[in-house]
Amino acid sequence: MGPDGGGIGLQAGGFVRVRTSAGNPRFPDGGPIINDRTDQTRRPRFAIAACAILLCTTPAAAVKVMTWRELPSLPPSPGQNAQPGLAGPFAGAAGGALIVGGGANFPDAPPWFGGKKAWWDDVFVLRPGALAWLTDGRFKLPRPLAYGVSITTDEGVVCIGGCDADRCYADVFLLTWNEDTKLIGIEALTSLPAPLAFAAGAKVDDVIYVAGGVETMTENRSTKRFDALDLSKRGTDEFAWESLEPWPGPARTLPVAAGQTAGAGAGFYLFSGRTAAPDTPTEHLTDAYRYVPQTGEWERLADIAPEGEPPRSVNAATALVWDDFHPILVLGGADVERFRKQEQTERQMRQATDPATLDALAAQRREVFETHPGFPRQILAFDTVAQIWLMAGMFPDMCPVTTVAVPWGDGFAITSGEIRPGVRTPKVWLGRFETVTTTGPSTARRYHAILAIGLLAILAVSLYYSRRKSRREPSA
Repeated sequence: MGPDGGGIGLQAGGFVRVRTSAGNPRFPDGGPIINDRTDQTRRPRFAIAACAILLCTTPAAAVKVMTWRELPSLPPSPGQNAQPGLAGPFAGAAGGALIVGGGANFPDAPPWFGGKKAWWDDVFVLRPGALAWLTDGRFKLPRPLAYGVSITTDEGVVCIGGCDADRCYADVFLLTWNEDTKLIGIEALTSLPAPLAFAAGAKVDDVIYVAGGVETMTENRSTKRFDALDLSKRGTDEFAWESLEPWPGPARTLPVAAGQTAGAGAGFYLFSGRTAAPDTPTEHLTDAYRYVPQTGEWERLADIAPEGEPPRSVNAATALVWDDFHPILVLGGADVERFRKQEQTERQMRQATDPATLDALAAQRREVFETHPGFPRQILAFDTVAQIWLMAGMFPDMCPVTTVAVPWGDGFAITSGEIRPGVRTPKVWLGRFETVTTTGPSTARRYHAILAIGLLAILAVSLYYSRRKSRREPSA
């Protein structure tokens, strides 16, 4: 049940909250009270007639459905003719505007044709209601960066860590937007205890938590780092990152994180990811955990297995927190089987010495990339109170990974990202929850099923007493 007593349910196209009327509007006080015997014999017939009438009606239900619409796509970076999209950008809301900065892509050719990956430092700004993004040569990050952690706060966007082609960074800075001067602001904050990229983070109350990731670009090794920064201590000598006890599970890269501040499910949530180490096949994780700040303890949650399906990995997916009292939504996630095939082929290529074998393996690798249908579009919901996973709809387009869900206005913006290996999208989507009145088939079926059972019970009771009465009456 939700906090207002409404039921939690699923509706085609999104996650919903369902409310239905509890009483009969014709008899708001439960109906007339009938005491004489004649009316008692009529009561079954009256009830049967009432049920028959209700069976011919369909109840209305107020539901919340998630709707999507496209916002203006990201513009080209300065000096570029087109914007292929960005993986791992920093993104958030500041000064009323949506901000996207940094990120990485393959601007000249895809990786299976030898394209070189590029890192960017450009920042783009979208003001509410605008039809195009603002660009300016002065809108820059401190350096080209991607695959860091972005946290939207009341003060601006906290950008944490990240990497370029050569190294990971421990830098943390606040990205702001001044609507009056139309300028980007950057303020350095206290650095991480260690360089970090491909991690995940979320805010609970005033505390930012960051988990997982890698510390170097020269060795692909996942970490169990778990660090926290209390924003309420900003401006004091105590404003520094604190390394905390990590979760009781494997190290991980590209996990999914979310935070809830209030309610029975309050805490920092860590889902999935993948465990990488040199010369070792990648392990794709399906586990889930909650960190409780009040106790400093971790809780193991149900594996990511929606509605009885086998556990699945959602590494590199995007978490969306509607509010503190509704399930956490998880959008998409990387394709595990194709990743394993790609990884195996690349391992064989590194070991191959015969040119013919190497060419054949290169063709196999290229086929994996070119035939990839895109990452899964399913949206999952984790009920933090019942601790169960549900299916909650589909993303309206190819679902991006390595991106951020930014709370903006009355919705959430999904900014660019990677839609299949080596391929980005410049598209930006805005998801909103809207309340609609529906007489959907699922509501109607439940309603009519309950009435049908009641009707059958009344018929059975009526038949029983009618037979008893006929046996008692003397024959003529």
